[in-house]
Amino acid sequence: MARVRTLLAALLALGAGTAGIMVVAAPAQAAAVTATFSKVQDWGSGYEAKMTVTNGTGASVTGWTVAFDLPPGTGVGSYWDALLTSSGNRHTFRNRDYNGTIAAGASTTFGWIGSGSGVPAGCTVNGAPCGGGPAPTTPPPTSAPPTSAPRPPLRRPRHRPPPAPRSPATASCASAGPSCATSRGSRSSCAA
Repeated sequence: MARVRTLLAALLALGAGTAGIMVVAAPAQAAAVTATFSKVQDWGSGYEAKMTVTNGTGASVTGWTVAFDLPPGTGVGSYWDALLTSSGNRHTFRNRDYNGTIAAGASTTFGWIGSGSGVPAGCTVNGAPCGGGPAPTTPPPTSAPPTSAPRPPLRRPRHRPPPAPRSPATASCASAGPSCATSRGSRSSCAA
């Protein structure tokens, strides 16, 4: 037992003696620009959305782009404090001239009116995930896969020629009912 204590004490002494020499600083994790979604109001069939873009880096950021997907049935109506381009379910917001530069540690916001109840997915800010971290290796999907098999095309109705015009005798006989018989377009007998 004494031998184990002696060995343990020697190891601790060796570590304490070299601790000042062996200090190695780990590389600092670079902070990121992030984007956070929130619903300001929700009325069931739609909502008011707010996206906060925060500069967590140590330097000013000049220009930002936030892109995300909304599920089918959810869309973007009016929007403010950003410029919007959309392609399918993918929506990309870019800064305006007045809010493009974000100082270190500062943030800016933009918003929109959403129809439906879906929330952003696959969010990126300046190409990296909205929550921070490295950029994704594959781009997010631009639209959701179909939820059912495609419907076959509708069949066009057949074109039928209009009926031939009837002579007055035939027309009056036809209006008399099925018991009326005609002979060469003239009325021969009609039962009343």
